[in-house]
Amino acid sequence: MTKLLLIFFLFLVAMTLVLISIDLLLGIPLNQSLVNVLNPFWVMDPGEFTVLLILLLISIAIPIQYYYRQIFKKKS
Repeated sequence: MTKLLLIFFLFLVAMTLVLISIDLLLGIPLNQSLVNVLNPFWVMDPGEFTVLLILLLISIAIPIQYYYRQIFKKKS
């Protein structure tokens, strides 16, 4: 489970760095590049935030559920 979450986090960081580096190569200043990365989250409606939160919870809950099932199988 921790491997999966670590891979997910590293992928998130890598994609963010790619986005920022592309902006820097285009000549956009770093502060504007960071605003470009975070802007989609600032302009979301409450319904979009709800869907995003549900997807994040599902992506975290499934590995946790799998991990606990493995623990209970070992105890039985």
